Amino acid sequence: MVATPPPSPAPSPPRPTPCSPSCAAASAATEHPLIFSLKALRRLVFSPCAVASPLLPASTLRPFLDAMRSKEADAAVTSASLTALHDVMALTGHSLPGSALREVVDAVASCRFEAEANAEETVLMRMIQALLACLRAPAAPALGDQHVCTAVNTCFCVMHQCMSPTTGVIFT
Repeated sequence: MVATPPPSPAPSPPRPTPCSPSCAAASAATEHPLIFSLKALRRLVFSPCAVASPLLPASTLRPFLDAMRSKEADAAVTSASLTALHDVMALTGHSLPGSALREVVDAVASCRFEAEANAEETVLMRMIQALLACLRAPAAPALGDQHVCTAVNTCFCVMHQCMSPTTGVIFT
């Protein structure tokens, strides 16, 4: 009697690799919106057509503005977003349109976070830096009276907050 090997199981379908479109679509549905927007920015920046895109400077701000507006972001995330925002504005300031500056002013004015006193001061300082960068940008005349008043009022509120000795909910 001759022994025959057992039949091999049917080959399973190939598993999606992390870079495959099906895996990317599946993970996009389960990813946090902030992570998804940062990954979208990474794809945009490293795409071959990114150099020629006139919308690149304004679209690079989107993930950082989303993080500042998020209720889930703590002071560390808000501070890092403001730092990145300031750096992007410093590098691309001459090519930022007025609409991008208006979005920055609106996002900084609606920034929400909770922090300890030392982290609070850092975030508040970075908020003022971002607003000043908007007001000093070449496209600042496109802001309009409402956005200039919002920026100045936010700076005033930040300075008032720095003078108060309270901690907890910082900027609401």
